[in-house]
Amino acid sequence: MKEILYDVLSYIIEYAKLIPLVLLFFGTEYISLQNIALTSAASLILIGAGAAAGLTGGNTLFISLTLMLNAFLIIKRKKNLFFVFVCYVYICILDMIINGFIMYIAGLEASDIDHYTPTYLLLNMPSLIIIFTAILIKYKKRRSMAYQFSKSYIALFALGGLAVTFYLTSIQMFAFSENAVIYSKLAALALGICSGVFVAVISLLIVTKSHNESLQKENAAVNSMLTMMEEYYLMLLKKDEETKAFRHDFRSHLYCMQNFCHAGKYDEFEKYLSEMAIEFGEIKKGTDTGNDLVNAILNDISCRFPDISFSWTGHIPNKLELSSFSLCTIFSNVLKNAFEAAEKSSTKYIEVVAKTSGQNIFIEISNTSDSAPVTDGKRYISFKTGGTHGYGIRNVQECMERIGGQFSLSYSAGIAHTELILPGVIPEDVLAS
Repeated sequence: MKEILYDVLSYIIEYAKLIPLVLLFFGTEYISLQNIALTSAASLILIGAGAAAGLTGGNTLFISLTLMLNAFLIIKRKKNLFFVFVCYVYICILDMIINGFIMYIAGLEASDIDHYTPTYLLLNMPSLIIIFTAILIKYKKRRSMAYQFSKSYIALFALGGLAVTFYLTSIQMFAFSENAVIYSKLAALALGICSGVFVAVISLLIVTKSHNESLQKENAAVNSMLTMMEEYYLMLLKKDEETKAFRHDFRSHLYCMQNFCHAGKYDEFEKYLSEMAIEFGEIKKGTDTGNDLVNAILNDISCRFPDISFSWTGHIPNKLELSSFSLCTIFSNVLKNAFEAAEKSSTKYIEVVAKTSGQNIFIEISNTSDSAPVTDGKRYISFKTGGTHGYGIRNVQECMERIGGQFSLSYSAGIAHTELILPGVIPEDVLAS
């Protein structure tokens, strides 16, 4: 019974280190929470049965294999299992570094750390605290960790981690045996420090790569925004020139229409008015949301879908306490999704309502859609179908989280609804004016 209890507790500690690190810190996609609960319960039963059958034998191999199997069943993309394995290798390195320091300071020997003792469990707890602290810091700063490393990077991490694990294990087993001398312990301590430096360098590389990828995405979005703004302002200049030309000839148009009326040529007068209406309609300015950047985004997207009926109600101030990058990320993605969904429907209609309350902006987008949007099992994540979907909505969600806003998708009776709340984005001087 003692062996079963300690093996189960050891597994729970290792599970609490690896799974939250992979899912919460690195954001690895998982199948569902129900799947996590079922596989975790099954793995605990497997550990207990293995301990009862004597399969564990006081070592961690069976526990490690069960943990990898559990991770394989949880993650959505099975090819990420090697990344999970690398994460576990570095967790083991962190454990050995911490254990080496504690054993040196406390004067413990290898014989004092039996697998079935409270000391063994306690020595595995500090790394758990470090991992959860890192997760809390990540969520507090709302940092997004990317780990799309090439195969060569992953292989390098794995090889380096396994090498450090092998040497660190070997020298610690020798240094903390009963027959060890003092310099052996110091050597183990020095190797522990070197291993810590190695882990720190790898961690810095991960953070740097994640930051670089975020900058690349931001740069691409900024370039797209600048392109849309340029096209929008060119369109305004063109419309302005057309309006000036129309005004220049307007006196002559009035004179011609007056002559048609006096001469009783009402058919020619009606035809002339129709031609003027067509020309005036062509130079009419597009939808004005009140915000130049949103106008540019809307103009860029709507030009690609000329057969969609579009309605905009409300006003968005041109000056906002919200970065152009965030504004572009939000509106370009939600409007593009709405237009693409409406394009595939039979009625092809989109309605946007913008409201303000104090410093807050409320956006409601309703668009026709013949099919229900894609879900992740619990909520809608995209209005597209196919293999590549959800990235735009995910970017909007991350952006809304950064500004403390709210974002929701819903669907009913052939209409898709998107609702956004942008809190505190209207400056006080705009409200006062």
